[in-house]
Amino acid sequence: MEAIQEELQRSVPNEALLLEAKEQEHLLRISLQVCGTVVESLPQAKRMPHCEETVQALLCRNLNVKLRTLLNSSYTLDL
Repeated sequence: MEAIQEELQRSVPNEALLLEAKEQEHLLRISLQVCGTVVESLPQAKRMPHCEETVQALLCRNLNVKLRTLLNSSYTLDL
């Protein structure tokens, strides 16, 4: 019984981190949609089609950094 309780206590932070990662992914998807709409509405967008791709790449990179940080935190908690 104690082993099960200990395992549950260890898994709770991991579940919280997983929920945080899912929320970050959801926010990224919204950001990508908003950025795409904003970039398309700019007059300069026709002359600079790479802007939207750059913004998307930066947002994806930021999400990956946050996800790695969360996973590293989870790994540290498990030790």
